[in-house]
Amino acid sequence: MAKPSLEIASISIICIILTWLFTGAISIISKGETRVAKTISSKIRLEKIKDTSIERVFAAKSPIEHQLLVIAKKAIIDISYNKSIEQERKKVFEAIAKGVIDRKEKELMEEIFAALEYREINHALVTLENEKFYIGLPKIIPEPDEESVASNAVQIIPVWSGYRDEKKLLKFTTDYDFDLSETSSHDCISIPRDKILTVSGFKFETHKRLKQSSQEKNKTKLEKAALMMRTFATKIS
Repeated sequence: MAKPSLEIASISIICIILTWLFTGAISIISKGETRVAKTISSKIRLEKIKDTSIERVFAAKSPIEHQLLVIAKKAIIDISYNKSIEQERKKVFEAIAKGVIDRKEKELMEEIFAALEYREINHALVTLENEKFYIGLPKIIPEPDEESVASNAVQIIPVWSGYRDEKKLLKFTTDYDFDLSETSSHDCISIPRDKILTVSGFKFETHKRLKQSSQEKNKTKLEKAALMMRTFATKIS
């Protein structure tokens, strides 16, 4: 077996061992009889039950908060995952620079980087009543209280903002230069809850592909129309 293959196999084995150890630790904690074990286990269960109950309340009574909560939770997972992928990619580049991985082994390099692909982050697209929109990540979702499940305002770490034109298409105007993995509540903007018209998921790569596809279709239509006009002009001349 080649040395690069041994390196990859070693990484896989280490991941399996760490997963096994983590799973075992959680199992021991959940079954433990000591005061510390019981406290940790209780805390884990309570937090999980609390998160689930909040999400159910939002899902049943406040779709906007529910959508923001789902996006926020998924983003935390994906951003953390991408940070770990970034570290693994650095190790691969170092291995290439040191000659551990031969640059000429194109297939091996393609396999490695295919396994180390970044996840596309799903942002929140928040459209206001005045057609202004913000694209970013929800940072703080207030918990529902006894009086109301809807909050007075929501907070979002903006990535882009702009407005919708007469065709409801997105027109980008402001780019916010934030590292989403290093932000805090100070980087948030607060949006009045009663000014929010819609909330949906938004992926930049997906939007780019759809926009490009739409432009290609429009170009084809214009070319066909131009050909028809030239054909018609030729016939009547």
